[in-house]
Amino acid sequence: MKSLEDYRKVEFTSACEKELESFAQTVPAIQNVLLATPDGFDIASYITNDSHSKDNLAAVGSSLFALAVSLTNELSLDDCQSITIDSEKGKIYIRAVEHNGHSLVLLIQTSKKAMLAHVLHGSAKLAEAIKTHL
Repeated sequence: MKSLEDYRKVEFTSACEKELESFAQTVPAIQNVLLATPDGFDIASYITNDSHSKDNLAAVGSSLFALAVSLTNELSLDDCQSITIDSEKGKIYIRAVEHNGHSLVLLIQTSKKAMLAHVLHGSAKLAEAIKTHL
């Protein structure tokens, strides 16, 4: 599944949306979760606030992750796995989901009450669950 059409197959998107919803309901303080292609296309999401555009979140999240990859490569750190943004109202965690040549970007928004350890642990389990559907 390397083309956008492959990632948008109903079986895959439905399975991923169930995984995202389960993650959001299991890990405290999760507000929004989105799975996108590295070039910024929305694949699946769990959005609790309709004022957010899934397309914009996918594009910006993927772009931020691409910048982080460029920065880590420039500093010879190689193989960027994730970035964390901490703001006054919450956190944004973006991580790679890679498996057998497939690459996706997972964007997670939390409230300020979120414990980063819960988000990191839960997102690792979520990434593993998504990989089973690739």
